[in-house]
Formats: sequence, C-alpha cells, structure tokens
Amino acid sequence: MDIREAIRLRSSVRVYTDRAVDEAVVRDIMEAAIMAPNGGNAQPWDFILVDEPAKRKEMADLVNEAHNFYFREGRRDKSDKVKEGDAIYSTLYKVPLLIVACLNQKYHRMDDDYLEPEYFWDIQSGNRTWKDLVDIQNVNRVSSFPERIVKFSLDSKTIAIGEGTMLRIWDVFTGEPVDLYFTHQSVVDTLTNVKDIAFRPNGNILAVGYDNGSLIFWDSATRKSIGEPILVGMGVNAIAFSPNGNTLASGDLSGTVSLWDVVTHEQVGQLRKAEDFLPEVVNIAFSSNGRLLASVDGSGAVTLWNVKTLEQIAAPRLDTNNAVLTVIFTPDNSTLISGSSGGTVMMWDMSSRQPIGELIGHTNAVNLISINPDGNLAVTSDAGGAMFLWDISIHSWVDKACGMVSRNLSQVEWQQYFPDEEYRITCPQWPAGE
Repeated sequence: MDIREAIRLRSSVRVYTDRAVDEAVVRDIMEAAIMAPNGGNAQPWDFILVDEPAKRKEMADLVNEAHNFYFREGRRDKSDKVKEGDAIYSTLYKVPLLIVACLNQKYHRMDDDYLEPEYFWDIQSGNRTWKDLVDIQNVNRVSSFPERIVKFSLDSKTIAIGEGTMLRIWDVFTGEPVDLYFTHQSVVDTLTNVKDIAFRPNGNILAVGYDNGSLIFWDSATRKSIGEPILVGMGVNAIAFSPNGNTLASGDLSGTVSLWDVVTHEQVGQLRKAEDFLPEVVNIAFSSNGRLLASVDGSGAVTLWNVKTLEQIAAPRLDTNNAVLTVIFTPDNSTLISGSSGGTVMMWDMSSRQPIGELIGHTNAVNLISINPDGNLAVTSDAGGAMFLWDISIHSWVDKACGMVSRNLSQVEWQQYFPDEEYRITCPQWPAGE
C-alpha cells in the first residue's frame, strides 16, 4: 500500500479491544512520530506511555469530561454528541496502552507578542527566580482570551489563574499545575469568562466571578462547586472576601455592590443599587478589620462604605486629574493607596482623608497594587508591564528623611510649614532647631 492509498482508505476507530500491543510495534510508532516535521528542529514534544489500568481509567474520565464540556459550551443542543462521547470514552480505559503526546513549551518558541509566561520575582534581590511557570504561556491570548486573572492564595503556596472559561491552580514552588476547574455547566454560555478570583481567608474555598453575572464557590479540596451558582444579574467585575471569610462582596456592570453570605449564598446587603444608574464597579476592597469597603466605579470615582450600616461615608478626594482604577487598604487600616489611569499612585491618610504622598515612577495606567502582610512594602504594576516595589512605611520615610538632612526644622521653618501647630522635634536623634 502506497501513501496515497493509505490516506484515501484511512478510517477513524472509536471501538477498542484489550489485546496487548507488541513492544516492537510501539517502538515503530514512536520512531515514526518523532520524525514529524517541526520548526527549527525544536522537537518540542514529550511522549508518555500509559499502561497502568488505574491511570488509563483516570485519563479516560478526564478526556470524557473535556469532550462533554466542549459540546455543552455555548448552550448548543449537542446532547447526542455528549451521549456519543460517553459511549466512546467508557471503553477507552480498556485499551492496553495509551500514548499521550505533549507539547513541551520549554522547547517551544513563539514571537514575544504571543509568548507571555508568568514569572516569580525575588523581593530582596529584584531578580527573576527559577520558578517560571513555563507551562502557562498563553499562546492564544490575542485571539482567544481577552485577559488573564492571577491571584495568590493567602499562604502563598498556590496561585489561581483564570483564562477564558477555565480556572487553573498552580503550585508556586514546583511550577506545576495541581487543579483544573471548568465553568459550572448550568451557567455555561459563550461569554462565561473568569473576571475575578478570591481566596477565602479561613478555608479551602475559592470564589470566582464570571462575566455572565454568575458567582461560583469552589471547594479546592474536592474540585467541585459548592451549591448552585449565584446569579448576580449582570457581569461580575470584582469580588472580595471580608477578612473573617463570612461575607463576599461583588461589584458588577450594573453599578451594584452586593454582599453575600458565604454559607447560605443569600444576599445580605446592597451598597450600590442598579436603579441608582451608577457606572459599573471595577474594583472593591475591604479594610483589614472588615468595617469599611471601598468601591471604584467606571468613572474613576471612589466610594467608602460602612459595612455594618450599609451607609456611604466620606471618602478621600482621590486623584482628580485621572480616573482611579484600583485601591487597597494597608493592614493597619491607617492608609488607603490608589492607582490611576495616568500612572499616579497616591497614599491617603484614613483619619484625616488627606494625601500623605505620591509614589512616582509609573507612566502608564496603574491597575494592580499589592501589599505584604507586614504593611511596609507594596508592589504596583501598570498597563505597560512595568512593576515597582515600594517602601510604604511612614516611619521608614521619616528615618530616611532625618538621615538625609541631619537636623530638625528650625523655628522659622516650622512656622512657615506648620503655623497652627506647636513646635516639636521630629528627628529624635538631632537637637531642636534654633
């Protein structure tokens, strides 16, 4: 039989037997496979031979799950295809040997515009560490997934990455995937993409907000959804757990900020309502004591809320020249930090609602701010890909300023800058000014 005849007469086999395959035949198949053409002779593949019955059964179940999910996506009526898949993959585990072809992205290269791996950085040295998550390079980002959501677990051992309809959990220390979640089948449609992820502070629960307006709680131990999805109504843009983990706040496209009981999934409050005709909510953040909630809307306005009374309270007058995109409280609740569309990062005193200072460096919109548990370091990143590490300790600022000037303010300088305050020593290591 020549190659043309083989192509014409080929057929698809979907019924399998348990007859053993000779080792020589397997070797011939593998040798033929590795002769396939590949760009730059990179040979970016690995082949895994699976003959253990339990592993074959586990793989057959995973393939069947993915097959059925594919035909359910978009609410297409493909029930016949789902049944067909069940029949096919229920016999797949009987095959004596499975050959799994894998794309090894360590040896796979694409243009920089399409190759977007996640990196880990050493805070002390500022250098990238060896723990690059090379296996989560988003080669379809431009055409398939409009955005990637990345969140660390509170113990920093895992990260959750949402892309399109899928949510993956990765081990930080090994760089290996540990879990894969598919969107709950009852809410699947063509617009069900992950918009935000939150880890519950005191339990193995992940909350995920989707752009079709659904909220799903996932049990990270069983990889199953907890109860039925909460249907918020419009696309969920932002979610956040209260510090005690009992309440989840959500902000959506309608401009509504809602509070949900994590156990009962019942709505327990609304801070902004759709009928108020407010811009969409793009970011929300709890204070570390859970008493305050800050919301940022699509116009760049920031609102502070009393979580207990559900009432709006006075907020700092944040960046008036640029739209605020994100906010975060310091762990001691003394300071609110905002990032804006113009690249401005501002620190605000929560007691006086006055600005403390500006962190200067970004030239693009600042869309992410994170603070370490000690509250003395902050990381900011912008739309241009720049990332900065900041010392945000006010006491550290004072120490550094005193070290640079080597003196206290003079009496004249004090009257010039603080006319309504009594003179005091601000640098304790130096004598009072004359």
